[in-house]
Amino acid sequence: MARLPTPGGDDGQWGTILNDFLGQSLTSGGALKDNIVTSSNVADGALPQAKITNLTTDLSNKVDTTDVRLINQQEYYPPQGYGFFSVSEAVTLCKNASAASTATLMLVRVWVPAGQSISSVSALVSSVGTLGAGGVNGFAIYTDAGVLVSSTTSNDNLWTSTGWRTATFSSAIAAQTTNRFVYVGILVNGYSSGPTLRWFNCESDDLVGPGVGVTNRRSFYNGGPTTFPASFNPASYGTLNSFIPLVGLA
Repeated sequence: MARLPTPGGDDGQWGTILNDFLGQSLTSGGALKDNIVTSSNVADGALPQAKITNLTTDLSNKVDTTDVRLINQQEYYPPQGYGFFSVSEAVTLCKNASAASTATLMLVRVWVPAGQSISSVSALVSSVGTLGAGGVNGFAIYTDAGVLVSSTTSNDNLWTSTGWRTATFSSAIAAQTTNRFVYVGILVNGYSSGPTLRWFNCESDDLVGPGVGVTNRRSFYNGGPTTFPASFNPASYGTLNSFIPLVGLA
C-alpha cells in the first residue's frame, strides 16, 4: 500500500516510497492522471458554472416533456390525446364548421415547442368534399416570417373522408432549440365542392389584439393559389379570417 516516507526512518528508501506515493495520482510529468478526480472528490457548490464545458447548450437541448395539463387537469382533452404535440385551438372549442373553398390557401399560426420536430399535419373534416379534376391538395409549413419550409405530397383524395385527415412530410421538419410559431398552410384544389372543416369562430381580438400581434396575424386566407407560394407577408397577405381552422401537428 502506498504511503509517505516516515521521518527518522526508511533510510535509503525515501525516494522510492515517495515516488510510489505520488504515482498513485500523478503522471511522470507531474500532471493528474485521467479519471482521478471524480464527483465524490468535488465539494457541493465548489465548481462554478463557468467551468463546466457546454453547460448552456446541454441544458437547452434537454426538453421537459412532462404534460402539466394532464397533471393539473387544466384541459381534459389535450392535444396529446389525439396524437398531436400542438393544435391551432383547443379541440373542444372548435364547434363551428364551414366548407373550404377550392383554390383558396388557408393559413393559421401554430405554436411549436423547443426540441420538437414536425412529421405530419392533420385537419378535422366534418363533411367530405366532391372531387373534380384535382390538383394540389395538402398542407405546408411556413416560418413565422412566412417562408416555405416544406409541403406534404399532394393527395387528391385527402378531403374525401371525414375525421382527422393527415398528410406526412417526406422528411420530418427538424426541431429547433427555442420555442417558435409556424404557419400551417391548407390547400384544397380541383373539388367541385370543398370539404367542411372544423373551425373556432373567434373575436377580432383573438387574431390581432393585444398579446397576439398585428404583424403575425393568427388566421387568414387568400383566394386563387393552386400551389403553395414560396413566401408571404404575415402582416398583409390575403384576408384576415374570423375562423381559426383546427389543425394538429405531430
